[in-house]
Amino acid sequence: MRQSINRWLGLLSVLALIVIFAQHYTAEEHSRDGDLRLWFFDVGQGDGMLIDTPQHQQILIDGGPSEVILSRLSRALPLNDKEIDLLIITHNHSDHLTGVNAVLQHYQVDQIWLSGAVHTTDTFRQTLKLISDRHISTKTVKAGERIAFGDLSGIVTHPLEDLTGQAPEDQNTASIVSYWQYGQISWLLTGDLPAAQEGKLLQKGLVKRATILKVAHQGSKNSSTEEFLRAVRPEVSVIFAGKDNQFGHPHQVVLDRLRQIGAKVLRTDQDGTILFSIWPDRYEVKTHQ
Repeated sequence: MRQSINRWLGLLSVLALIVIFAQHYTAEEHSRDGDLRLWFFDVGQGDGMLIDTPQHQQILIDGGPSEVILSRLSRALPLNDKEIDLLIITHNHSDHLTGVNAVLQHYQVDQIWLSGAVHTTDTFRQTLKLISDRHISTKTVKAGERIAFGDLSGIVTHPLEDLTGQAPEDQNTASIVSYWQYGQISWLLTGDLPAAQEGKLLQKGLVKRATILKVAHQGSKNSSTEEFLRAVRPEVSVIFAGKDNQFGHPHQVVLDRLRQIGAKVLRTDQDGTILFSIWPDRYEVKTHQ
C-alpha cells in the first residue's frame, strides 16, 4: 500500500514539474517587446502565414497542405490562445486549404475572407461544411476591401471583381492579394497569383512598393514577372517550397529576378519557419523558428 502511495506521489510530482516547465516555456517563447510578429510557417509545399499584433489579434492566411499547421501555430501562440480573429483563404487549392480545415476544427475563427470562387474538390466542400457547422461569419472580398487592427492596416488589391459563384478554370487567378502596413514597414501577400493577373494590377496602378514580399506560387516561373518585382522592390522576399518538391519550385528564373533587384531571398525549404519581428520603424528576421 505504501509503495502504491509513493508511486502516485512520484507521478504527481513529475506532472507538476511538466506543468511548471510548460508554463515557463510558454512565457519565454511568447515574451515580446511590443513587436508585431509575421510568421511564414514551414508547412511543406504550400502556404501558411500568421500575423500576430502586439494586442494579440491574429490573422491567419492559408493553412498549407496538411495538419502540420497546427504544430506551427502551437509554437507561435500561447497554449491557451485558440482564437483566430481573421482567416484569409487566398484560393481553393488544397496546398493552401487542407491545413485551413484542420484549423477550423481546433480553433475558434471569428471571420473568414473568401474570393467567392468555388471549386469541385472534396477539400473545398469540407471547408464549406466546417464553416457552416461552426456558424463562422464570412465575407467575399475584392480590391479595395480594407481592415485595421490597431496600428496595422490591410487592403485587398486582388481580385478586381466579385467572383461569387464563379469556378475559374485556373483557381490561381482568383487569389486574394493583400497589402499590409505597420508604421514604415509593409508586406505584400500574393497567394498564387499568375503573371497575367500581375499585369492587370500593374495596369491599374495597384502594385505598391513593399518591404517584404511573399513570392507568388512557391516561386513558379508562371508568376513574379520582372515588371511586377521591380514595382514591388522588396528588401526581403519569402518563398514557400517543400524540400525536393516535384515542381522544381522555386524556379531559377524567379530567383535570378529577385537577386537582380537586390532582394534578399528566404525559402522555407532551406530556412524553415521564418519569423519577422516588426516595429513601426524597423524589423528583424529569424529563420529556423
